[in-house]
Amino acid sequence: MKKVLRKIFSVLILIGVVACIAFSIPNIIKMAKELSATPVPGEELTLAAACEFYGKVVEVEGRLELTNNITCSGEEPYTCRLELFDPYWKTSVFLTIPVYQGEGDPPANHMAKLPESFTNSDFYIRTADNLYARDGSFISVRGTESHSGSTCTISGIEAINMLDHLVIDVGVDPASLTLQEAITEGVVVATISGNGLSQINLSLKPNIDVNYEIEILPGTMFISATEGVQNMVVRQGQIVYLKPEMEISLELEVSCANMTLKEPSYADAFSVSTEPINEDLLRLIRSENFSYLDLTIQQFAIWTITDNPYDTNSYTGITIGNYKETPNELMIKVMRGQFEQAGIDTTKYSVFNN
Repeated sequence: MKKVLRKIFSVLILIGVVACIAFSIPNIIKMAKELSATPVPGEELTLAAACEFYGKVVEVEGRLELTNNITCSGEEPYTCRLELFDPYWKTSVFLTIPVYQGEGDPPANHMAKLPESFTNSDFYIRTADNLYARDGSFISVRGTESHSGSTCTISGIEAINMLDHLVIDVGVDPASLTLQEAITEGVVVATISGNGLSQINLSLKPNIDVNYEIEILPGTMFISATEGVQNMVVRQGQIVYLKPEMEISLELEVSCANMTLKEPSYADAFSVSTEPINEDLLRLIRSENFSYLDLTIQQFAIWTITDNPYDTNSYTGITIGNYKETPNELMIKVMRGQFEQAGIDTTKYSVFNN
C-alpha cells in the first residue's frame, strides 16, 4: 500500500512540475522577447506594437489628449501624465511629459506649467520643431517605453514633433472629406447637441464600405434648431477617422455666435451649416495664437464680430464662478492686437472706437 501511495505521490509531483514548466515557458519567452526586442529604425509603430519594446526607445504617433484626471508630480522631476490616443485603432498609451517651472515659454519638448484651476487654453507643449501642441494636436513622440501589466507609458521624452495628420497603416489611404461634404454626400449621419458655451457633442454614424478621414475645420458653424438658442462655431479643428459600422462620439471646442441668445443645453439639437461664414470671423479663429487666448477673451472677440457691441458695457456677461465677467480695458487691448494680427479692420467694430 505504501509503495502504491508513494508512486501516486511521485506521479502527482511530476504532473505538477510539467504543468509549471508549461505555464512558465510562454512567460519566459515573452519576457525574453521584451528584453531583447529592438524597434527597427524608421519603422512606423502602432501604439499597441510600441508596448512590446520594454525599456527601448520607440517613436509613435497619435492625438494628444488632455484628460479630466490629469496627474502631475509635486516635486522634481516635475512631470504630467497625458494620453496619446490612436483615433483609428482606438488604442492609447500614457506620456510622462516634463513640465517647465520657469517664466515665459518652456524649452523644447516641455509643457507649460498648469495653474491650479485651468482650461484647455492653458495647456500647451513646445515641440522640437518650435511649434505648440495642445489638446487634440497630432504629434509624434520619441521616448522610452515601459509598462506595468496592460498600462503602457512612454517617458524619458527625447523629441515631440507636430504632425498635420496621422499615417495609418491599413494598405489604402482613407478618402478625405470635410464634415459638411461627408454629410451632404451621405457618408455619415450626424447627431449634434449642445453642451454649454464652449463645447458641443457630435455623434457620427457612418454609411460607408471603406475607411474615411473626416476633417472638422475651424470656423465650421452649427445652427441651432431651437428658436432663441445661440448658433455655435468651431474654434479648434479636428480630424476623425471613420471605419464601416463603427459609430463614434466626440466633444468639439466651440464658441457661441449670437451674444443675446440663450446658452445651448443638452436638449438643443444642431445641424451643420453649408453656408460660408463671416470672413472676419474665419480670419480671427484661424489666426496664429488665437487658440491660446483665455477662453473668455476668445468668446468676447467672437461676439465682437458677430454682434458688434457698442462698448464694454454692451457685452453679455460670462459667468465665472460666482460672478459675471465683461470685457475690461486689458481684454480689449488683447482683442485689438489679435484682430490686427489676423488682418481684420478694427475700425469696423465699435468697441475699438468708443
